[in-house]
Amino acid sequence: MSILDTIFRFPANDIGTANITEPQFTKGFAGELNAASKLVFENDQVILAVDYQFEQAPLYIDFDLNSRQIQIVQQTGDVATLRHTAVPIEKFEQFQNVRTVAFVTGQGDDKLVQVLKLRLKGTMPAAA
Repeated sequence: MSILDTIFRFPANDIGTANITEPQFTKGFAGELNAASKLVFENDQVILAVDYQFEQAPLYIDFDLNSRQIQIVQQTGDVATLRHTAVPIEKFEQFQNVRTVAFVTGQGDDKLVQVLKLRLKGTMPAAA
Protein backbone atom coordinates (compact mmCIF):
# COMPACT_ATOMS: atom_id res chain seq x y z
CA MET A 1 0.00 0.00 0.00
CA SER A 2 1.48 3.35 -1.00
CA ILE A 3 1.49 6.41 1.24
CA LEU A 4 -1.12 8.05 -1.02
CA ASP A 5 -3.40 5.05 -0.52
CA THR A 6 -2.98 5.44 3.22
CA ILE A 7 -3.74 9.16 3.18
CA PHE A 8 -6.61 9.02 0.69
CA ARG A 9 -8.22 5.78 1.78
CA PHE A 10 -11.49 5.25 -0.09
CA PRO A 11 -14.37 3.22 1.26
CA ALA A 12 -14.58 -0.43 0.35
CA ASN A 13 -18.22 -0.15 -0.70
CA ASP A 14 -19.63 0.83 -4.06
CA ILE A 15 -22.00 3.47 -2.68
CA GLY A 16 -19.11 5.90 -2.28
CA THR A 17 -19.73 6.77 1.35
CA ALA A 18 -16.62 7.81 3.18
CA ASN A 19 -15.70 6.26 6.50
CA ILE A 20 -15.50 9.23 8.85
CA THR A 21 -13.59 9.11 12.10
CA GLU A 22 -14.46 11.90 14.49
CA PRO A 23 -11.37 13.59 15.95
CA GLN A 24 -10.90 13.01 19.66
CA PHE A 25 -9.84 16.32 21.19
CA THR A 26 -8.26 16.46 24.60
CA LYS A 27 -8.25 19.55 26.72
CA GLY A 28 -5.67 22.16 25.75
CA PHE A 29 -3.93 24.55 28.11
CA ALA A 30 -6.24 27.25 29.48
CA GLY A 31 -5.29 30.15 31.74
CA GLU A 32 -2.04 31.96 32.47
CA LEU A 33 0.92 30.21 30.90
CA ASN A 34 3.99 30.62 33.08
CA ALA A 35 6.56 29.82 30.39
CA ALA A 36 9.58 31.73 29.16
CA SER A 37 8.70 33.68 26.02
CA LYS A 38 10.25 36.27 23.77
CA LEU A 39 8.68 38.71 21.33
CA VAL A 40 10.90 39.95 18.49
CA PHE A 41 10.10 42.70 15.98
CA GLU A 42 12.06 42.45 12.73
CA ASN A 43 11.13 44.99 10.05
CA ASP A 44 7.45 44.25 9.28
CA GLN A 45 7.51 40.81 10.87
CA VAL A 46 6.88 39.58 14.38
CA ILE A 47 8.36 36.44 15.92
CA LEU A 48 6.95 34.99 19.13
CA ALA A 49 8.89 32.20 20.83
CA VAL A 50 7.39 30.28 23.76
CA ASP A 51 9.29 27.65 25.72
CA TYR A 52 6.30 25.30 25.94
CA GLN A 53 5.14 22.21 24.06
CA PHE A 54 1.42 22.64 23.29
CA GLU A 55 -0.55 19.40 23.28
CA GLN A 56 -3.24 20.93 21.08
CA ALA A 57 -2.40 22.81 17.91
CA PRO A 58 -2.43 26.59 18.27
CA LEU A 59 -4.84 28.08 15.70
CA TYR A 60 -4.21 31.81 16.01
CA ILE A 61 -2.87 34.49 18.32
CA ASP A 62 -4.98 37.21 19.91
CA PHE A 63 -3.49 40.47 21.10
CA ASP A 64 -5.56 42.48 23.56
CA LEU A 65 -4.83 46.17 22.99
CA ASN A 66 -6.31 47.13 26.38
CA SER A 67 -4.43 44.69 28.61
CA ARG A 68 -1.39 44.38 26.30
CA GLN A 69 -1.57 40.60 26.73
CA ILE A 70 -0.94 37.92 24.14
CA GLN A 71 -3.27 34.94 24.03
CA ILE A 72 -2.83 31.68 22.13
CA VAL A 73 -6.09 30.08 20.99
CA GLN A 74 -5.81 26.33 20.53
CA GLN A 75 -7.67 23.79 18.45
CA THR A 76 -9.90 22.87 21.42
CA GLY A 77 -10.94 26.49 21.96
CA ASP A 78 -8.80 26.77 25.09
CA VAL A 79 -6.93 30.06 25.49
CA ALA A 80 -3.46 30.34 27.02
CA THR A 81 -2.46 33.84 28.15
CA LEU A 82 1.27 34.52 28.17
CA ARG A 83 2.08 35.67 31.67
CA HIS A 84 5.52 37.16 31.03
CA THR A 85 5.09 38.76 27.62
CA ALA A 86 3.55 42.18 27.15
CA VAL A 87 3.83 44.25 24.01
CA PRO A 88 5.57 47.60 24.54
CA ILE A 89 3.28 50.57 23.83
CA GLU A 90 5.69 51.88 21.19
CA LYS A 91 5.10 48.66 19.17
CA PHE A 92 1.28 48.94 19.14
CA GLU A 93 1.16 50.76 15.83
CA GLN A 94 3.42 48.16 14.21
CA PHE A 95 1.11 45.44 15.53
CA GLN A 96 -1.82 47.02 13.70
CA ASN A 97 -0.07 46.40 10.37
CA VAL A 98 0.89 42.78 11.10
CA ARG A 99 -1.48 40.02 9.98
CA THR A 100 0.59 36.94 10.85
CA VAL A 101 3.15 35.96 13.48
CA ALA A 102 5.97 33.44 13.21
CA PHE A 103 5.22 31.31 16.27
CA VAL A 104 8.03 29.15 17.67
CA THR A 105 7.13 26.59 20.35
CA GLY A 106 8.83 23.69 22.04
CA GLN A 107 11.48 22.98 24.61
CA GLY A 108 15.18 22.31 24.23
CA ASP A 109 16.19 21.34 20.71
CA ASP A 110 12.66 20.20 19.78
CA LYS A 111 11.13 23.34 18.19
CA LEU A 112 8.14 23.85 15.92
CA VAL A 113 7.68 26.96 13.77
CA GLN A 114 4.21 27.92 12.55
CA VAL A 115 2.82 31.01 10.87
CA LEU A 116 -0.37 31.97 12.68
CA LYS A 117 -2.95 34.66 12.08
CA LEU A 118 -2.81 37.61 14.49
CA ARG A 119 -6.14 39.01 15.67
CA LEU A 120 -6.39 42.35 17.48
CA LYS A 121 -8.95 42.81 20.27
CA GLY A 122 -9.93 45.93 22.18
CA THR A 123 -9.22 49.53 21.33
CA MET A 124 -6.00 51.35 20.68
CA PRO A 125 -4.91 53.43 23.71
CA ALA A 126 -5.03 57.21 23.21
CA ALA A 127 -1.74 58.87 22.31
CA ALA A 128 -0.09 60.62 25.24
